[in-house]
Amino acid sequence: MQDELLRLMAKFQLCYALDEAGTRWMAPQLLSADRPAHDWPAQGSLVVRWQYDFMPKGLLTRFTVTQHHLIADGAPLWRSGVVLSRDGTQAEVVEDYPRRRIVARVHGADARGLLAIVDDQVQRLNQIFPRLNVQRWLPCPCSECRVKPEAEAFALDKLTKMALRGQDIQCHESGEMVSAADLLRDVLPSALTRAQVLDTDLLFAATGRAARPGLPADERMPPTEALAASPPEVLVSYASGPASNMVVEALDKALREAGIRLLRDRQDVRYKDSIGQFMQRIATSRCVVVVLSKKYFESEYCMTELVGMLKAQDLRERIVPIVLEDADIDRPTTCARYARHWEREAAELDAELKQLRGDNLARLQAKLTEYTEFRRLFDDVSHTLRDMNALTPEEHAATGYAELLAAVRRQLGML
Repeated sequence: MQDELLRLMAKFQLCYALDEAGTRWMAPQLLSADRPAHDWPAQGSLVVRWQYDFMPKGLLTRFTVTQHHLIADGAPLWRSGVVLSRDGTQAEVVEDYPRRRIVARVHGADARGLLAIVDDQVQRLNQIFPRLNVQRWLPCPCSECRVKPEAEAFALDKLTKMALRGQDIQCHESGEMVSAADLLRDVLPSALTRAQVLDTDLLFAATGRAARPGLPADERMPPTEALAASPPEVLVSYASGPASNMVVEALDKALREAGIRLLRDRQDVRYKDSIGQFMQRIATSRCVVVVLSKKYFESEYCMTELVGMLKAQDLRERIVPIVLEDADIDRPTTCARYARHWEREAAELDAELKQLRGDNLARLQAKLTEYTEFRRLFDDVSHTLRDMNALTPEEHAATGYAELLAAVRRQLGML
């Protein structure tokens, strides 16, 4: 049973192979709990702390397994910590279970780049656990905190709010004022960028054009005027194809007549715009029409949107489904085939990655994690969708989309 047990442990991110032949394996949770001695600069590191109300066991083990390709030969590795290396930059990631937190410290020429990889992976692991309450904290860079073993820290949510308002934040220890925007740019610029995108979308999405941070002031509509002029919006998630496109066109017409704007990738994502940001908007949107088809369940982009909505919680309340005939999700055997599809995709990518050196492949490794997640979460997704009384396109067309429009209005608070 040894091979089977190893495969199960690897599948559930409990161990990883140390050689291509799979003759030697590492199980981080079986290592010594003692932190090995290793040099680390006393100052100058970028630091992020994840603080949990309740901390699931084994987070650091999973993190180590998923990022083992960044562990250099002879690098410090123990039960609750690991040191990663990438292009001369190092990251020390340590779990402090009694204090319910994970702390990452990064130093080197590309500290922000490596920290972004660490942050992305920790956030992915956090999303595995529904309703997990976790907050990111960034240490204060004031003159007093800079020389302390553990500095005063600011919650990321508060920092982003202050940064968007152009305000400074005060250190509780020294009383010094710190630029919230500069701190975010120095440590986690992606968090500031995402906050700016979401904030700008809220105010300007209904002006007839995509919002742009560099838009001249005279072309911008004042926030209150923009909100007053904004028609209600609904996003649609679908896989492009003859049947799906016809449904979306009919849906667009019905919503327009009801005074509701339908946002979709082909019309609202311009040339060179970020597809990822649009998918993130779908994942967190208040109301999304989902056109389900066989192609949808086998599309990486569509599954990213659907799983993102599931992780953002309240999937059942936020989506309005339309089911095409070829989706066939009422049959358990069909759902099993979709799950097997992503199992095959993950296996094929895993096999290719094993033929490559592990360094500088963080994005491809992340895709492997996504495919495995699609397979793992498909049972929950399909159960939720099967339990909803979703109408077919023909049934919607026969009523002029009356029931769908009523559901959308309820979700948007228009009724």
